[in-house]
Amino acid sequence: MANTLADPADLADYPGAPFTQAVVDSAVAALRGDCGWHIAPQTTETLTVNGSPTQTLILPTLYIVGITAIRDVSATTPVTLTGWRMASRVDLTHGYTDTPAELLPAVAYYSQAQLADSNVSTESLLSWSKTTRPLSSPASPGQGSPLAVLARFNVKTES
Repeated sequence: MANTLADPADLADYPGAPFTQAVVDSAVAALRGDCGWHIAPQTTETLTVNGSPTQTLILPTLYIVGITAIRDVSATTPVTLTGWRMASRVDLTHGYTDTPAELLPAVAYYSQAQLADSNVSTESLLSWSKTTRPLSSPASPGQGSPLAVLARFNVKTES
């Protein structure tokens, strides 16, 4: 999915900025992958999900705007769902209209991570030296951990 969540201008006030568009695109892709869904903006799409007779059909989203169809796809031709099926195709609109502002520190953190080389801790040349530290501090002062907010947007479950 194309990056429609954030752009470099959205992250201009965070440590490590300015970020290139490629870095932000990569960071957004990683963040969306970690959360298990696209988050924003609203999009209409068809999802294929599996279920079982003992559980509710779980959709990989946390903000459903509307569902237009649920179809059985366990046969060769999809049909409107009547009762339980192993595989279902769901047409829905979901996602926040705009990127939640509380996600921007996490996007900045992921952008910083795209630039960090975890194999290098110190570089030096003659009297010059530079120390690279792990990304353990918040991406914005007073925000707490930028990754803590991701728990509220994560659809993945621990197994």
